[in-house]
Amino acid sequence: TPANTAAVAFGRYRLTASLDLTLPPAPTDGDWVDVVNTSGTTTARILRNAQSINGLAEDLTIDANYAAFRLVYRTGYGWFTV
Repeated sequence: TPANTAAVAFGRYRLTASLDLTLPPAPTDGDWVDVVNTSGTTTARILRNAQSINGLAEDLTIDANYAAFRLVYRTGYGWFTV
């Protein structure tokens, strides 16, 4: 993904630049999004789209280059990494 992008459920995204990936606006239980940062920078962000990420009501800045993870949505809890 070389530009800011809106993610879709069950999508896989490789971030190739310092950019923003916005999580789906209306997720349901079990939705997931795979992310890997191959940008060579540590400033790519995951925008939460009104849902929490790992229990926090803030966007996620990927602060490790070549980090790979899956975000899974759970109603009442928001997105969490696995």
